[in-house]
Amino acid sequence: ECSACKMQMEQGTTKPTIHPLKILALAYGLMPDLESLLTTRGEELVVT
Repeated sequence: ECSACKMQMEQGTTKPTIHPLKILALAYGLMPDLESLLTTRGEELVVT
């Protein structure tokens, strides 16, 4: 887990990257606040 890897994944999409364990916690109802992240679009990343 590093910020460079996260940034590379986010460059190809407008959706936020979420750690797999957080998605698992969402599935078990432990982190319901993450559901809003899955339905909203993130800002586009501009690479120069």
